[in-house]
Amino acid sequence: MSSSSDAGPSTRPEASEGKRPIRTGTWRDEQTPPREADLEEVWSQRNLLSLDGGGIRGYWSLLVLRRLMKAIADEERRQAPLGQEEFHSFWPQQFPEDVTHGPFEREEREELRRTQEEKGKSKAHTALRDARKFLPCHYFDIICGSSTGRMGDMIFGKPRLVSQRNIGIVRWPKYSAKAMEKAFKEVTARRCGRDENQHVAVTLPTIPGTCKMFVFPLPTSLSDSSGKRIKLLQFVTTMQRTKGPEISADTVYLIRSYDHFQKKNHKSLERQDTDGPKRNWGQRSMLEIWQVARAATAAPFYFKEIKFRQENHNGCTKIYFSDGGFGHTNNPTMLGIQEIEGLHGRPNVGVVVNIGTARADGALSGRGLFKRLAKGFNEATNPKIVDAWVTRERLGFYYRFNDKDGIPVELDEWKPNGWFTKHPGRDTLRDIENCFNAWIAHRKVLAQFNECARELVRRRRRRADDGSRWERYATGAQYRCQHQTCNRLFGYREDFEDHWLKVHGSDDTDDETRQPAVDPWKYQPQRNGS
Repeated sequence: MSSSSDAGPSTRPEASEGKRPIRTGTWRDEQTPPREADLEEVWSQRNLLSLDGGGIRGYWSLLVLRRLMKAIADEERRQAPLGQEEFHSFWPQQFPEDVTHGPFEREEREELRRTQEEKGKSKAHTALRDARKFLPCHYFDIICGSSTGRMGDMIFGKPRLVSQRNIGIVRWPKYSAKAMEKAFKEVTARRCGRDENQHVAVTLPTIPGTCKMFVFPLPTSLSDSSGKRIKLLQFVTTMQRTKGPEISADTVYLIRSYDHFQKKNHKSLERQDTDGPKRNWGQRSMLEIWQVARAATAAPFYFKEIKFRQENHNGCTKIYFSDGGFGHTNNPTMLGIQEIEGLHGRPNVGVVVNIGTARADGALSGRGLFKRLAKGFNEATNPKIVDAWVTRERLGFYYRFNDKDGIPVELDEWKPNGWFTKHPGRDTLRDIENCFNAWIAHRKVLAQFNECARELVRRRRRRADDGSRWERYATGAQYRCQHQTCNRLFGYREDFEDHWLKVHGSDDTDDETRQPAVDPWKYQPQRNGS
């Protein structure tokens, strides 16, 4: 189902060649879609969330995502079986402790206290608002972002930075790279795992078998082993490299939380050669999370580039990154689809959700130098180029959320602004919120959200029927063998079962030892004052 909130009524095109459509059946009632889809199919098809770049307008994107998660929460209740008492995206797994932190509003804080007294600490989460209980990483397999959209994908793609209650803007004067780095470091330290040493770097890689993510800052220059710096031009459409290491100006450098090695004779590679810029391949990045966030938001003209040391076989020791959100990459959907195709095959592209930044379709006019420069920048960052490409792909389920009329907010607007301003950015954020509220009030827009949520929830609930696989996906659990001669860890319960039968099956052990010790990813307790 291809659908866009700025493109008229929804239509259902034929499925892409080679794609097995999700089967449908009778609904439990008129509001509840079926769950008879093939279990292996809903696991093999990977859902994608991509967030456009757009400077401060990225706040609009986060408001859209928050509204989508509200629609998902409502849909979870509609599709729930009779007798289900708890509603959260971990279900049927238990809701872990410390998933969400404050601050809590007084009414919510009182309700939490009252529920804990009446039902106990393990049930206190039932008093939380939906915004704290439904996580995007439980509905999407890959999350990617462009420019400020990259901050969103790191917030929502890892279990340590999950709830849409994280939506917000750091209220510092604009163009402050130091303030931005400080904010990234504080969030990372506050939301890293309970077992992660606070004195050890918290790096990007995600737990295998859970939601993945990638970002793509732009390598603007390189330093070889001799220290000589090779400068690369700034805009993707005009970049070229005359000499130096393998990474070049026309290469989109993906910083991945997962391994992705190039496959020979893969059909998706032929499409990538013609449908977009080349990219790097290899192991997951071991950069710290704050470094990735900083590299991904170093927009030219706004923040200075940032450099990191990175050894490779070419002897390159430093890479200088700036924001790569120009041209095709300002809408990362095409790259995300191609990542899924490269990892899992083209038939396994599932639900694709692309969230824009309320960028207007109209072009700037005028003959002055400033107008011409602004128009060139506007065209270079146009995400609709990729939207048109994705629409031509005729995917089974594609949703783009964007206000085609746009909002009257510039990429770098921040009013009022200044070190001594009491509420920096308040007016800008209020304008964005007002525009969003007007857009969301349209009936077609609300229908689009509900339609998208219905499909995402249906797939999540069907996946949860495979309890072992869902336990791993939802909680990042590992399974430790408790045999007295063994202490091995396994990523999936089935792997532990195979191990036990092959290695310990003939041993005389009690039932308790026979079961693995389940070690889920543990959330860090809330700090005082945080």
